[in-house]
Amino acid sequence: IFPFGGVARIAGVLEHSPPAEIAVSLAGPACNLLLYGLGLLFWPHFELFLQANLMLGLFNLVPALPLDGGRVCRAVLARRWGFYRATDGVLKLSKGMAAAVAVWGLLGLFLGTSNLHTLFMAAFLYGAVLKEEGQFTYLFLRYLLRKGEELKRQGVLPVKPYVTAGHITLGEVAAKLTPGYYHLILVMEKGSRDWHVLSEHQVVQALLEHGKSYPVGKLV
Repeated sequence: IFPFGGVARIAGVLEHSPPAEIAVSLAGPACNLLLYGLGLLFWPHFELFLQANLMLGLFNLVPALPLDGGRVCRAVLARRWGFYRATDGVLKLSKGMAAAVAVWGLLGLFLGTSNLHTLFMAAFLYGAVLKEEGQFTYLFLRYLLRKGEELKRQGVLPVKPYVTAGHITLGEVAAKLTPGYYHLILVMEKGSRDWHVLSEHQVVQALLEHGKSYPVGKLV
């Protein structure tokens, strides 16, 4: 239980399915807003109940990780940018949002329209963003390793090809991998007209064995 609501840990990796991650992420704020609507209808005098649910519902829609709004934002961007770039972008946005909440809280204190609660929320959110950032590498590796399970579950996945030069690193290639697709990497060596095809599985295995700075051309 956190100041911005409860956090559930799910056994699977929702990041492989952006629609599922969006649906699960929106369930929490939707529940708060539903309770707020029911409160207005049946318990209009329970002001604390109304304020708490409205605040939690709206705050969790802020596009900052680990809030639900941040997960929705990442899921939408991951289809176009890839999981790595989308998460990195949303983490940077999350730090900016935490700073904006802190400025809002300080301005509210100066004008006498808010209390220390807003600053506390900003500090807690920034700390949660830093924790999420610290777990990012682990989460990304887990995401890559679970791709084989996604293929077994779906049975068939569409293929997305990428063309790259041999000097490009495994980390740069892996950052392009997007959910919902199986990737083929076409490597063209300098001075050669031949193409070498690597599967996503080969790239992931090499990433674990050699690290993200290893040139993809050394795999062919």
